[in-house]
Amino acid sequence: MSTIEIKVPDIGDFKDVAVIEVSVKAGDSIAAEDALITLETDKATMDVPAPAAGVVREMKVKVGDKVSEGSVILLLEASAAAAAPAQAAPQGASQPAPQAAPRVAHGDIHGEVVVLGGGPGGYTAAFRAADLGKQVVLIERYAALGGVCLNVGCIPSKALLDSSRQYWNIAHNFPVHGISVDNPKVDMATFIGRKDKIVKQFTGGIEVNARPHLLSGQNRFGPLYLGPRGREEKFMADINKPAGSGAYLGPGTKIIGKLHFDGPATIEGEVEGDIVAAATVTIAKEATVKGKINAASILVQGKVMADIVADKKLEIQPPGSVIGDVNTQSLIVGDGAILEGQVSMKKEARVLPIRQEAKKESAS
Repeated sequence: MSTIEIKVPDIGDFKDVAVIEVSVKAGDSIAAEDALITLETDKATMDVPAPAAGVVREMKVKVGDKVSEGSVILLLEASAAAAAPAQAAPQGASQPAPQAAPRVAHGDIHGEVVVLGGGPGGYTAAFRAADLGKQVVLIERYAALGGVCLNVGCIPSKALLDSSRQYWNIAHNFPVHGISVDNPKVDMATFIGRKDKIVKQFTGGIEVNARPHLLSGQNRFGPLYLGPRGREEKFMADINKPAGSGAYLGPGTKIIGKLHFDGPATIEGEVEGDIVAAATVTIAKEATVKGKINAASILVQGKVMADIVADKKLEIQPPGSVIGDVNTQSLIVGDGAILEGQVSMKKEARVLPIRQEAKKESAS
């Protein structure tokens, strides 16, 4: 074993780049190519991988530090070489029989194309692959697509610079035009709010674009978008998306398994399994759900063959139908909608027009 310094590799012209995440600590055993730290510039984020396997002896950086090419990240006790050079086979020696390719196991989500990162390059590549008929998995660490450029760097910076320029104009450019403003003030809440609104417009546009493209994708910490491109797709998986994330299941897509979300979920495909959400679940007109649904509020416009627990409200709009028992605090069944099953109401419940075939059993 020998101790070596692991340094920041060539990162182009960037200098004094912020360390936003440290993935290892002293005493950790790491393999070659494991992520050590994550750097963030005004353009992108990047992981610095380990060049060799070994044991981390000492960390030299922490979150918030600034590093450049050549900065020492950590001290590594590297593993010794494990394999000796193979001996050349003598002429005429029999060759080993070819081995069958190893069987590849599929995880919860399977895709023909996997795109790492939902920045301008990532989502463009994902959309293009979807256009070409591929089943695409898009992996993004943050809740919104767009990467550093749209969420942290380019777009937010330009929005703030534009507002700053307007303030500067009051003192330097307006007087030339005969315009005077006494005692100008900056409302920081509005100042930052304008920037946030612009960022949301950009990232929201990408999200809207993802749905018509029927992109199949998974966001590790953020929203999950699933949908086929040019054909039906079936996913067999139990999906758990915490940290306030939600889900969109596009038309023609079928999930067999449990769905658990902290955020809102919109179902336009088919689900065979339980759905649990801490926010609102919308079952669109073309959707079908076979399994239990437990959510804060539920809007049904499609077909639900399941028992429902809605902590706040269940609303069934035509042509929606629910065949199953219901437990809720507020129940609204629109004219033309169908509810068949026992209804158990929570305290202080209210019921608006409900079809005669629905059976109501008030909770004691």
